[in-house]
Amino acid sequence: MKFLGIIAAIVAAVSYGTNPLWAHYLVEDGVWTHSMLLGRFVLATAMLGLWAVATRQSLAVPRRDIGMVAATGCFFGFSSLGLFGAFRFMDSGLSCTLLFVTPVMVAALMASIAKERPGKAMLAAMALALGGVALLTKAGGGVHFSWTGFAFVMFSAICYALYMVTVNIHRIGRLPPLVLTFWTFFSCAILMAAAALAQGAKLNFPHSATGWLNLALLALVPSILSLVAVNIAIPRIGSTATALIGALEPVTGVAIGAIVMGEAFTPRYAAGIGLIFASVFVTVAKQRERELRPAVQRAAGELQIDATSTHTRVAPLRGA
Repeated sequence: MKFLGIIAAIVAAVSYGTNPLWAHYLVEDGVWTHSMLLGRFVLATAMLGLWAVATRQSLAVPRRDIGMVAATGCFFGFSSLGLFGAFRFMDSGLSCTLLFVTPVMVAALMASIAKERPGKAMLAAMALALGGVALLTKAGGGVHFSWTGFAFVMFSAICYALYMVTVNIHRIGRLPPLVLTFWTFFSCAILMAAAALAQGAKLNFPHSATGWLNLALLALVPSILSLVAVNIAIPRIGSTATALIGALEPVTGVAIGAIVMGEAFTPRYAAGIGLIFASVFVTVAKQRERELRPAVQRAAGELQIDATSTHTRVAPLRGA
């Protein structure tokens, strides 16, 4: 079960990291952010609905959970608005790398909710992550940084962290992944339509078959595939571990930014990424220790019981 969770988390991270690729092609086709996000979530909702009909799966949600499912959908929707908003102000590779503060936010939220004080390892991980972010804010060497874009990314990260933590601790996390993902996207579509209306944004959609293909891939790969995988991973390995495996997400985004879009990659940029990955290593090591500790304690207890029972059996022979 945990192996499936790890694989799902890897798939989620890599697929979500392709956001900049489809966004880049759609921007080149003249599609604006509000249109892009509305089209993304409407298509994703339709695709999942058709899949549910084709496979005869129910999309029913318990009445008591409707409000929470809608709230988590808004968290995910606001996260997308923040990330795509950041793309307008700075390089997509840098935006996706800065988004990797999400695991630290998830860990902090989980510690706060569980009333657990962060230990030395967690504090060290947070310090490393903040150091990496500090380096990235002054990337230089052709990498364009914007404080406005940075604010958008931080907003995106906290909203995504809230989504992951809610799915982890609330009973909606036990809903079938298809059901939870469908209603999340349905809520996102309503949110995007409301945001467009509130801002008086004019909607425009792709003008070519290639543009519609890119919009469909945006709905399929970093949306459906990623979120279904996240909703499979969280119940199996937890939100913190899922977020930490998200290290592959900025790697994907940076690779796309450098290879496809010709964005700069500087030594300082690399050092910042290195510090962020170091923070992940420390946190993963601590998580691994916590996972292994109960098993070690159980094994030690079993050995002690076995030794005691053996001593009890041998003792009468010694007295013979």
